[in-house]
Amino acid sequence: MSDSTLDKINARVPGGRAQRCRTKLPSLLGRGWGRVTRCPAKQSRCNRQTDRAHAVRECCPSAGTGIASGTRTKGENQGRAGWLFNIAKVPGTHFCAIFVMALICLTYTTAALAVPPNPPERPKVTPKAAADKEKADKEDAAKAKKLADNQPPPKPAPDSPAVAAIRESNPTAPADLIRAIDALLALDATPLAKDYLKRLIATPLDKQQLAALGEEAGADRLFRIAQAAALRPTGQQFANSVFEAIREVQNDPRRLEKLVDGLKSAADADRAASAEDLIRVGQASVGPLARVLADPVRQSQHVEARKVLIALGPQAVEPLLAVLDGADAATQAEVIGVLYQLNDPRSTAAMLAMSAAPSAAPRVQKLASAAVERQLGTVPDRTAVAKHLENLTREYLRGTRHVVGDENNLADVWQWNAQSGELTKSRLAVDAASAMYAAWLGRRLRDVSPQSDTAEAWHLLSGLQAAKLIGGIGQPLSQGPGQAALAKAAAHGPDALRNVLSRALTENYVPAALAAVEILGNARDPKLLANDGSGASPLARAANHPDRRLRLAALGAIAALRPTQSFAGAAAVSRELKYFAHYDGLRRAVVADPRADRAHALGALLDECGFATAICTTGREAFQAASAESEVEFLLVVWTVENPRADELVRQLRRDPRTARLPIGLIAATEHLFRAEGLALTDPLVKVFVRPRDLATMRERVAQLIGLSGVDYVPPAERQAEAVAALTILADLTAQRQPLFDLSGVDLAVEPDLYVPATQLLAMKVLAQLGTPKAQKALVAFASTDTQPIAARKAAAAAFADSLRGHGIRLSIAEIQEQSHRYDQSSGRDKQSQDVLWSLLDALQKIKKEQPGQVPPPPPPVRVTK
Repeated sequence: MSDSTLDKINARVPGGRAQRCRTKLPSLLGRGWGRVTRCPAKQSRCNRQTDRAHAVRECCPSAGTGIASGTRTKGENQGRAGWLFNIAKVPGTHFCAIFVMALICLTYTTAALAVPPNPPERPKVTPKAAADKEKADKEDAAKAKKLADNQPPPKPAPDSPAVAAIRESNPTAPADLIRAIDALLALDATPLAKDYLKRLIATPLDKQQLAALGEEAGADRLFRIAQAAALRPTGQQFANSVFEAIREVQNDPRRLEKLVDGLKSAADADRAASAEDLIRVGQASVGPLARVLADPVRQSQHVEARKVLIALGPQAVEPLLAVLDGADAATQAEVIGVLYQLNDPRSTAAMLAMSAAPSAAPRVQKLASAAVERQLGTVPDRTAVAKHLENLTREYLRGTRHVVGDENNLADVWQWNAQSGELTKSRLAVDAASAMYAAWLGRRLRDVSPQSDTAEAWHLLSGLQAAKLIGGIGQPLSQGPGQAALAKAAAHGPDALRNVLSRALTENYVPAALAAVEILGNARDPKLLANDGSGASPLARAANHPDRRLRLAALGAIAALRPTQSFAGAAAVSRELKYFAHYDGLRRAVVADPRADRAHALGALLDECGFATAICTTGREAFQAASAESEVEFLLVVWTVENPRADELVRQLRRDPRTARLPIGLIAATEHLFRAEGLALTDPLVKVFVRPRDLATMRERVAQLIGLSGVDYVPPAERQAEAVAALTILADLTAQRQPLFDLSGVDLAVEPDLYVPATQLLAMKVLAQLGTPKAQKALVAFASTDTQPIAARKAAAAAFADSLRGHGIRLSIAEIQEQSHRYDQSSGRDKQSQDVLWSLLDALQKIKKEQPGQVPPPPPPVRVTK
């Protein structure tokens, strides 16, 4: 094809479309178009399916290389049509090239002519037309739905031969239904399987029948039914009920006793069958077997019982270790013999303690030493054993070691009652279970070193820690399962408990310190506040501890001792009491951002989350707000805050006991994330994130910050209980009029409690006993507030009268005149409100008569009676 031919095509195609046609041609030619040609140079035939450009390049180098790449080259390929010229030189391609080029150009020309130069405008749709169309669409949809509803239901697909055979068998027995359901699940016949499952559940079966059904059907079928997604949750619930029935029936104490009695059968087959059933039961059979070992009358069964316990393997170790604690020497020897055979590392600590305990029987010591030598290769001396047990106790108390729990963070705890011969299992949180094991180690340490004060201290401390965690860290020992531990610890005397508290504060064992403080508060011995070698007494140090529960407990203990002489740390008592007593029933947070508009935006999101927010633009304001309110649960601090900077603000918060345990959210931009994350690595209560922009994100961040506190988090209900406890302590101190503690400012701290129903009566009592001008004014203001319940207003008026009798009139003449004006303006109110306002003025008039030296109030108005 010559250049003149291309010019003619360009003249016919608008926009020079022939140029684009050139780019299409090499790929089309490469698909094997044209006839097979023979290479003039090599006289070889090219395959029709081979790429044409490749064929020309390989067979005819003289034809040029532009065909292979589709690019322009120098020489004969120069110009925009050079590649086409080279193709035309190949014999047999002239007609092909011209035909393809004309076909492509014709296609592009037709497409160009089909597109109108100016597309027509979309017709405008009027609102009426749109409404009519929407109405018509709804009518059409309603007609279609009505037509579909009137259609007969589709006929079900015919059953497969296997499903038809199951249907024809018509299973009715529960075991047959389970087998049919399992088979139908394999055949993917879900509807029929669901129908049979409904029949199965509708069949009334008791525990015994369910257990028998499970044994007959088999665990595999039940597992498949429970795991079938099409049958959930009904299938899973049914399978779980069967498994639970099997467990209850197998673990029935009467059944287990019969199996144990079968061990003394004269027939070998009967003994073997009983042993096999006991092994199948598992840990539940350890208790009955241990009772056999503890009973000398059943000596003939001991050998068979030991065989079964050994056959149970590792699952018998923990229950047997519980049996060792409190059993007699003969039973301990029997159990140690079994543990020797099991050779489990979990029994090493117990074997070490019994090998070195002076009070252990010689036979027990010998057997335990043999077990230790088998496990360790040597038998350590008593000093090494005591040191090892002390280290283990400390590690389990600190949490560096802990017992193994399940996916729900729960662990099994076994206990043996030597008197009744009962072995019981309970489920506890991992930290409580670890504390119980630490208490067990503490008892073993005391057995090894009975004369050591250190061993006795660890014994008391670990026992108190376990009792506090089991009973609830927010509950007193006297009201929970820790009553026995409380009695045992109190029997050791105040001096021993003072040492325990000191060690607990040093090692930061907060639960043990809480328990010790509670017991010391009942000792009623002011000498406990005397300075020790380190300065302040342990109780005074506890009143400054970062843990708020421990601080409040120490305040209560100090107040219960009724000290009459000053002591180191006394200033913290009034400060912390005001902190805990200031309560208005709101959940609070603090926001620190140098830009007030952004701080208010964060505060608005926190308001939606249920938090009253203190907005601060400097670090100093944030610290003051966080340390003044006991309801503050966390802080949000923007990294760019100044005076002080964010990193220094965090350190300042951690130095103050009132804010030391508060979670802090650091909001940092991208350029500050690295430094903020570095600070968070040094403080587990700091979390870094970008600024929340919506409510869902803010709620997620709040949950994350609260989660940082873990067991240290104090929920709102407990904070209210803390306020009640602080007010109770203040009521006791103000009644004593004890000059030892500085109670200035208590009236301002207590005033918000008047407006919380749970704390208002105690607050009235404290304010009445304080008798300060601010206290009397707060009582009068509350009694005069119409929005408060009338009963509470009457109580406030009575408290004001008590304050007048105890402290005289502390109101100014202007305040009394204001109260008189309130009564004058009450003519339109209800009679009860008028009576309350009149009682306030009447109390002032009476105190004037009883105490003439008081500042005389102006004469009250004449009361009008209806």
